[in-house]
Amino acid sequence: MLFPLKRLTYLFKALGDATRLRIVNLLCVQSLYVGDLQEVLRLSQPAVSGQLAVLRAANLARTQRRGARVRYSLSRAPFLNYPLRKFLSEIVPFVPELQADVKRLAELKGDSVLKSEASSSFIDSGRTANGPRNNLDTSGEAGKGPASAH
Repeated sequence: MLFPLKRLTYLFKALGDATRLRIVNLLCVQSLYVGDLQEVLRLSQPAVSGQLAVLRAANLARTQRRGARVRYSLSRAPFLNYPLRKFLSEIVPFVPELQADVKRLAELKGDSVLKSEASSSFIDSGRTANGPRNNLDTSGEAGKGPASAH
C-alpha cells in the first residue's frame, strides 16, 4: 500500500502540536475518554475535544461509542501504529512532560493494570530501566543486539 506524501505531511502537522503529541502518547498506553484526558492534561473539555478532532482527521485516533460516552484509542493502521509507537518509545525517556503524563494517568486511574501495561509497553518497545535500548556500543559502532519490535 502506497502512502501519499501529502497525507504524510498532514500526519506530521497533526503531531506537531505539543498537546496532540501528549494525547497520542497517552493513547499508546490505553484507550481513554475525553474526561480522562482532561484530568491528565489539566485542560478543558473543548480544548481536548478540539485536539482529538485534529487527530481523528489525520487518522491517528479512532473512536468507539459506549452509550453516551466516546472512547478514544490510537489508530490500528499498521503503517501508522508501529512507527508511531516506536518513535514515542524512543523519545519519551528524554521528554519529562510525556513521562509525567503517563505517571499522572496511572495515579488518576489508581489501576495496577494500567501501571503494568505502561511498564510492559515501555519495555517491549525498546525501553529499559536505564532509558531506551541503544544498539550502539561505547565505541560508536553498531551493536549486535536485536532490533526491538513492537
